[in-house]
Amino acid sequence: MPISLESVPATFCDYPKAPAKADWPKKRPAQVTTVRQSLQDHKGPATSEAIATRFKSVKADKIEELLDTLVLIGQARLLTDGRYVA
Repeated sequence: MPISLESVPATFCDYPKAPAKADWPKKRPAQVTTVRQSLQDHKGPATSEAIATRFKSVKADKIEELLDTLVLIGQARLLTDGRYVA
């Protein structure tokens, strides 16, 4: 006996919601700390684009600049494929 979609509750068909994006800090020290923490929380190597998707109103080039700063001070490593690890 076929089941009609009308008999399936709407919540059963809904896709899970993506996590809300976090606000991007305004001050540079908080931005550096936020990027470092995001890199540590990421499972495996991460690109600047992957980290940027977690935040509102920040572009990947800004994240990449901060990641490069973390590399310079020894808080992150840049892999040969362009990804970063904590």
